[in-house]
Amino acid sequence: MKIRNSGFTLIEIMVVVIILGIIAAVAIPSYNNYMERTRITAARTKLQEDATKLGKLFMRTNSYASAEETLGVASDIYFTYFVDAASTENYLLKAKTSGDIQRDIYFNHLGETYICPLDQYGNSSVSDVKCEKK
Repeated sequence: MKIRNSGFTLIEIMVVVIILGIIAAVAIPSYNNYMERTRITAARTKLQEDATKLGKLFMRTNSYASAEETLGVASDIYFTYFVDAASTENYLLKAKTSGDIQRDIYFNHLGETYICPLDQYGNSSVSDVKCEKK
């Protein structure tokens, strides 16, 4: 009488593990990039909402000088939002990274958005040539 073993061989299990490893190696970085893009889009939306508030402020006072008092500082898990610079005629809003995203986001009075990488000290500048205009 023959006993028939049912189950998987070690080779079959190793092939499955290798295939899963390859899939994970491709999927995890893609997912992380997708999540970073989503977080940056959410930050840009928040900056645009703040810009709308500053537009209303300008209509009332004909100045952006009190922009910092109007908006204050807000934050979420990934960014801290604040007025980086404000004068009578212009402003610069900033979303400073506070999470694993290595880029800061700027939004100016002209409606331009800049996404700037951090330097080795964790700082960024909108005048940096590495900034990406969106």
